[in-house]
Amino acid sequence: MTKILIATDGSRSAREALAFGLELANAQGAEVVVVHVVPAFDLVGASAFCVPSALPHAPSAVDRAVLEEASTLAEEAGVVVQTAVLRGNPVDEIVAYADSIDADMI
Repeated sequence: MTKILIATDGSRSAREALAFGLELANAQGAEVVVVHVVPAFDLVGASAFCVPSALPHAPSAVDRAVLEEASTLAEEAGVVVQTAVLRGNPVDEIVAYADSIDADMI
């Protein structure tokens, strides 16, 4: 195994999965990529005509903080990681990104 993709949303269970993935990567000498998926669009209030609209989601400091926390945990575990913010449906984006980087494990 040479490359592991770890997806995180910053939740407690995601941090546990991250810790497990980092431990596994350390034992296998695998490269680690950590991703966080944000929505493609943010819904905004209805207009005067009661039509809801959406604006493209711009990754925020909160979104980046999830990956910064993951990087800190990886550094503490002695694992070098790459990070990426993805936009869209989490399942679709994680699988597509794993395919694009030729990940051995998600």
